[in-house]
Amino acid sequence: MDSNNKLGISQLLENLKKGWAVFNKFKILIFIIFIGFSYTYLFLQVNGALNQNPVSSPQTQVGTPAPGGLFRINPKIVNQLESLKNNSVNVQVLFAQARNNPFE
Repeated sequence: MDSNNKLGISQLLENLKKGWAVFNKFKILIFIIFIGFSYTYLFLQVNGALNQNPVSSPQTQVGTPAPGGLFRINPKIVNQLESLKNNSVNVQVLFAQARNNPFE
């Protein structure tokens, strides 16, 4: 082996000092580039989130849109609510309170 290729602790420390000196010269530029990449990443994430269309799944869809653009109420859901209303006294009280004061 050639003696120039051997890495000793002293040579390693010397190389680290040189690297640190180069880093100190460009630390402000590196910081500005890091902030620029961070803002770009955040901008792209927010832009992507704003451009997403809402997903409608069968579990959350209450009615089907009518031709005029208004929603029709699903008759199955109305029947379920009516059966719940008739089954429980507490639910009957809640329905009565909601009818009497809908803005509460």
